[in-house]
Amino acid sequence: MVNLIVSRPSAIHLILSHRKELMAAKLQQLQTKAVQASQFVAKHGTTYYKQLLEQNKQYIQEPPTVEKCNELAKKLFYTRLASIPGRTESFWKELDYVKNMWNHRQELKVEDAGIAALFGLECFAWFCAGEIVGRGFTFTDSTQNTGSAPPLEARSMQPGNVVVPQRRCIATAYVFFMCLILITESSNNSQIRCSKTCVTENCNSVGIRYGKYCGVGWTGCPGEEPCDDLDACCKIHDECVEKKGLTNIKCHEKFKRCIKKVQKSGKVGFSNDCPYDIAVPIMVQGMDMAILFSQFGNSRFEL
Repeated sequence: MVNLIVSRPSAIHLILSHRKELMAAKLQQLQTKAVQASQFVAKHGTTYYKQLLEQNKQYIQEPPTVEKCNELAKKLFYTRLASIPGRTESFWKELDYVKNMWNHRQELKVEDAGIAALFGLECFAWFCAGEIVGRGFTFTDSTQNTGSAPPLEARSMQPGNVVVPQRRCIATAYVFFMCLILITESSNNSQIRCSKTCVTENCNSVGIRYGKYCGVGWTGCPGEEPCDDLDACCKIHDECVEKKGLTNIKCHEKFKRCIKKVQKSGKVGFSNDCPYDIAVPIMVQGMDMAILFSQFGNSRFEL
């Protein structure tokens, strides 16, 4: 009994030491994931920024004068304001549909995740845009010295200044993405609408559907042959994530290597409207985002 009493503090000390080592290891793992994510953003952020500006250069005002920008800000604000009644009605209709889907969630199919994604993205976009457009914004000449700046809380409440809650937006996007993954994974055993024809839809967006197997919530029927080499890569990816899960990074990396190899092969796909040079970069962007969110998701679940 004496030995038991004496050894109890040392046992507690060992347990606490083990917990500290475990937490330190988990913290180091999380820091590594954060570094990898920052490296990904540093590597691809500039390219994506340039591509985004090039695709939307017709909307850029040159020169960006204060008067012109203020005029555009007012047009945007009052246009959004005028569209609220119609969008509110559409929102409640979509919300009723989502409620109905939730009540029958045991019957969800994979393609329903696409509808949930569109609804969630719309809510997320309105949330972030509302923080900016809802308050209005102005452009101020940074060379003007107006004295000491007011506190951040005071500036965030002034109509001419907007502080965007970046962490809240990122958290909302992360939660939405993980919910989408859970919805899709929960429907793996349900009936999936399959394709027997080669299609090309939304070729210039991440909602692309290509062939029989490429696209979110889009897959070929059992026994169907792929439309071309790119579609064959999508078929292999579908089979991989079906076995290992939608957050399996190795499946995504293997898919990226496959489609890049197809693009470099010099072959021509089945579609003239959606050639490899257009379809492959779009799919690579989608996979990069899937890998990034999978890394954060795996880190969170491990903790």
